[in-house]
Amino acid sequence: MSFTSQRNFKGRLDGTTVHEINKKIDFEKTTLEERKKVVEEILNETNFYSEYFDGYFKTGITTKDFLSHQNNVCKSLDRMATYLLTSDEIKKEEEQEKTEYIFYSDERYFQKKVEKEQSIESLTNSDSNDFSENVIHFLKKEERNKILLRPQSITASDLERDDWLGEILRSYKPFYDFVTQKLKNKEGNRFILSRIKGQLQHDMIYSKDTLLGVFGYNLKYFSQSTEYDIDVFDFTNPLHLKGDVVETESGKTISAKGLLFLKPYFDPNDDFSFILLDLKSTIEKAELTDFEKEVLRQTQNGLTQEEIAANFNTYQMKISRTIDRIVKKVAAVGDKYDAEETEV
Repeated sequence: MSFTSQRNFKGRLDGTTVHEINKKIDFEKTTLEERKKVVEEILNETNFYSEYFDGYFKTGITTKDFLSHQNNVCKSLDRMATYLLTSDEIKKEEEQEKTEYIFYSDERYFQKKVEKEQSIESLTNSDSNDFSENVIHFLKKEERNKILLRPQSITASDLERDDWLGEILRSYKPFYDFVTQKLKNKEGNRFILSRIKGQLQHDMIYSKDTLLGVFGYNLKYFSQSTEYDIDVFDFTNPLHLKGDVVETESGKTISAKGLLFLKPYFDPNDDFSFILLDLKSTIEKAELTDFEKEVLRQTQNGLTQEEIAANFNTYQMKISRTIDRIVKKVAAVGDKYDAEETEV
């Protein structure tokens, strides 16, 4: 955008000023032709604008200059444009082109309206304008809100674990206790100490989530949906592929279904469907036997190991071992899912 060194140009050019030009705009004229004639007369009877832009308007940019839309001469031209665009004809045309949006919450009523719109009778009915080309109808579907992740915490049993996780958490604990004690004694910068404590908690919880591969939710009903994080899925992690039995803080156990047991589907509005399709491609690289492929297919269709064994006239233990082999093969060729690097 061009700049000018003067915000309000008050000089007289070709016998007139910008203020005098503005006064010539006749708002009693309402039609487009009348207003076009007014603007043409203003521009033809003076060389004010050409002299101003040739000799006074500054196009170079400095920190002290004003934008052109702040300059009174440019504003006068903008005023003429608005004068033309607010004529009766243009306002009427804009009113006719205005799009109306109608929302329905009742699906049956919405369907009835759609059928009416599509019928020849409604299209030829001049008295009905409910379904003009400028009216768009929407059906609002009631959907459950997603349930947020259950707040994770570090328990005493986590600190007593005899594995990598326990060792990592115990290494954080002395520093965490030190910062907590400083806060209790009101020593040091409380703001900085609080941030350090929060970061320590975050790191400990992240370590727990990453090493255990278990993520819980506070669900009131099992039919409720959850908000998943696509960055946590790991095709090399047997727990993610096969699932596991998770023990809650209350002592109850919940069976978590693995990714391999979910049937692939395609939904452009659901990121999780792309993960399952990526997993399907990974499974194809695993070079499963025909028997393993059939076991996996029946598993994804919801059959239990006992039902699959009955279909093959074999034992449930054989199906269980087959699933374990499938998990190992897929994990061997899999990779951690990274949404940012995946090409769609």
